[in-house]
Amino acid sequence: MSPGGCALLALLSGAYLVEWSGLRLFFTGDTEDPGALLAARDLDVAFVSPWLLRRIVDDDRRVDARRVVVSRRVSAQLGPGSRCPAATLP
Repeated sequence: MSPGGCALLALLSGAYLVEWSGLRLFFTGDTEDPGALLAARDLDVAFVSPWLLRRIVDDDRRVDARRVVVSRRVSAQLGPGSRCPAATLP
């Protein structure tokens, strides 16, 4: 597992590239900087926060991944009353 860099607290919001069983998985964490994700190439799956994906789309850029999964923390991690739907983009 290798850190992908983050401008915010690395332990809480860092991005990671995981190479496992021949797959390249990228987790963006809570970062707002798309630099590490956009620099990564030939990803199998990128797990991206909705606000980071919105920024990438608004900047007319693309993630180099076979599949992008829009992910968020589970509601228990965000506090009472939070709703955290997840969606998958082909």
